Amino acid sequence: MELRAVLFMLCLGWLCQACTPGSTTVEQQGDFLFKDGVVYYSGPLNADVRSSLPADPQTFHPVNSYQSSKVQINSYLYESLISLDIATGEFVPDLAVALPTRSEDGLSYDFEIHPDAAWNDGRPVTAKDVEFSIKAILCPLSQADASRNLFEYIESLTIDSDNPKKFRITMTDYYFNNDYFGSQFVVLDQKFFDPEDKLANYSIPALKEGAESLSEDPELIAFAEYFNGPACSTDEAVFQAGSGGYYIESWTPGQEIVLKRNEKYWGKNLADKFHATKPEHIFFQIVSDQAALEVKIQNEELDVVTHLIPPSYAALLEDSLVNTLYNLSMTPRPSFVFIALNNRPDGVNQNKLFDDPTVRNAMALALPMDQIIDEILEGMAQRTSSPVPNFNMHYHDGLELVAFDQEKAKELLESAGWKDLDGDGVREKEVDGKLIPLSFEFLYPPQGQLYEDFVARLEYAWKQIGVECIPTPQPPAQYQRAVLTHDYVAALMATSSASVPYDFKQLFHSDSWLNGNNFFGFANEEADGLIDALRVERDPAARKEMANRIQEILLADMPILPLYVPMTKIAVHKRFNHGEAYPFRFYVNMNQMEMLRPE
Repeated sequence: MELRAVLFMLCLGWLCQACTPGSTTVEQQGDFLFKDGVVYYSGPLNADVRSSLPADPQTFHPVNSYQSSKVQINSYLYESLISLDIATGEFVPDLAVALPTRSEDGLSYDFEIHPDAAWNDGRPVTAKDVEFSIKAILCPLSQADASRNLFEYIESLTIDSDNPKKFRITMTDYYFNNDYFGSQFVVLDQKFFDPEDKLANYSIPALKEGAESLSEDPELIAFAEYFNGPACSTDEAVFQAGSGGYYIESWTPGQEIVLKRNEKYWGKNLADKFHATKPEHIFFQIVSDQAALEVKIQNEELDVVTHLIPPSYAALLEDSLVNTLYNLSMTPRPSFVFIALNNRPDGVNQNKLFDDPTVRNAMALALPMDQIIDEILEGMAQRTSSPVPNFNMHYHDGLELVAFDQEKAKELLESAGWKDLDGDGVREKEVDGKLIPLSFEFLYPPQGQLYEDFVARLEYAWKQIGVECIPTPQPPAQYQRAVLTHDYVAALMATSSASVPYDFKQLFHSDSWLNGNNFFGFANEEADGLIDALRVERDPAARKEMANRIQEILLADMPILPLYVPMTKIAVHKRFNHGEAYPFRFYVNMNQMEMLRPE
């Protein structure tokens, strides 16, 4: 039986013994007094929450970057119309007073912003701010490329003439994720992010359709210079530009980000946990080294840690002192780790190695993933053959896992014409009149010994079938640039998924090679047709059939090598109430964590 299951059963047994109807349960454990499900703390630590990030955000622009550390910080600073409840996976009102009302044809959505919703200076959040936020992302000169494709179906936003907080969003076509549109962007303060109101002169359709013609527009160039620049990303003024319950009090690059409770926050009197602002401060220390992270937990220097690697988590589980001070837990992460193979190498900067699905399949068959997960990841991951999370309605639960079969991998390479002609252990083939080896640089961001060990196992496995992998760690900025410009042959990647029904467009449609996240250049005519049809199909059963077929095509064509779904390893200090770990990122609602002293 797995350790987490044993721990769960032990906890369940304790609860069953303690919770006799009508009785009061009290248990003292050092500085912690547990009374009827509430913890009271008498130790020396205060009520501020101290957490950690694996990397410095470098920018706090609300829409121009999707770096995980930045998004986590900004989740406390900015708000959307509706947001995900990370405990249930359901959507709930955020800035909106309620979930939107949808028209019968599924093309129109009526929103109303909460009457109290306001910016830090007391000005109300209005529909004009929402309209600006959409326009800012659609503007072809803003650097919000990753978000722009999510707005493909929006047609217009109409503000109620009698109420500036009411508006209707109309879509051009039915799209199965239109219902969640209000969660796909944060609402920006138009006065701050466009002080000269330059985007007021451009309609939503004009910005959507005029990417080429507007690229030389002087007004948009002026807007973009400000919007993409430091004033909206790193200058101190932007630290207080959101409508959320916290603002950035200080930022020491590479060391620490301090969030301060906004005492003027419009939502502080709402009863729900999403608008709570219990801690006065939330501290984020930048800690990339796992050994340092372990020491900080052992010394009670951190309260919430969500980026532990398997060896560190295993060590903490064995530490009796840590277990008396922290709640340790694991939950499957809504993300997917895979190897991206460049399906469209140019033959000049990148050799044509992985444009052949036969070769890609051989690369997948060569990997002993069960063994790697057990030995390198200490069993703290789940194998998968699909990029779709297993909790998602579009997940294909009938897909078989890729087998480990190095003999079959060798046969496939032979059939594709790759042979070891000179006996050096590396296969060669004549491509475009030139003899090239089956050898490539494997890009990955350096993140400690675990990554080094993981990549070394991949390198060894491929060597057994005559393929030379050259591990090439690259700094994050350089790695990201190589991937975004398609200037790579193979790279280790991970992607996260929302809880909405999975849309394959961004990653796997051929249109997304130049204007999306199809970094590997996958192109399949049948898959493209299914992806397009699925997005506008109203029948969930028909959509499920299409989604299943797309996943079957991906597994057969192998544009990427599916590896595993990681487990999030979480440590939360026991002195806090409402410090539960949840299955969706960012896994802990630190704004609701509350420390109580004994009465």
